[in-house]
Amino acid sequence: MNLIFTPATPKETALIGDLAQRIWPGTFSAILPPGQVQFMLEWMYNSNRLTEEMTHLQVHYDLLFDGDNPIGYVSYGPGTNPDDLKLHKLYVLPEYQRHGVGHRAFVRVMDFAQSAGNRFIILQVNRHNEKAIAAYRKYGFRIREEAVTDIGNGFVMDDYILEYPVR
Repeated sequence: MNLIFTPATPKETALIGDLAQRIWPGTFSAILPPGQVQFMLEWMYNSNRLTEEMTHLQVHYDLLFDGDNPIGYVSYGPGTNPDDLKLHKLYVLPEYQRHGVGHRAFVRVMDFAQSAGNRFIILQVNRHNEKAIAAYRKYGFRIREEAVTDIGNGFVMDDYILEYPVR
């Protein structure tokens, strides 16, 4: 595999959305109520929202490629606490999972956090996403708090907020 990270611009919002459409159903359909996956995809991955995150909210998006083939994305930016860098998203196509791609993306985020002087990397993960929780614990994340967030349309995000101390 020839893993390449490419900073995304608003021109790549459709590609990010396409990757999310390919990754999310297999990841979340078994742990979220019917309709919530599609609702969240439309809410979080519409071009306007992604562009706003990239241009005004200081959220960095990196596309992950195997050569010329797009295989995932990672996004990260300021947390609500100035000591935190928030890992917003890290998603990889199923056929590339468990091959070190996610780890290499996390190392990229960790390097950014170190250079920015952050004390912690934080992220939100669905409390029922045992696979992701196990992976993040393996990296050294621990639970900081629990959060239930009403996202509209009768849906909530029932998450753990995990933190990783930046060394």
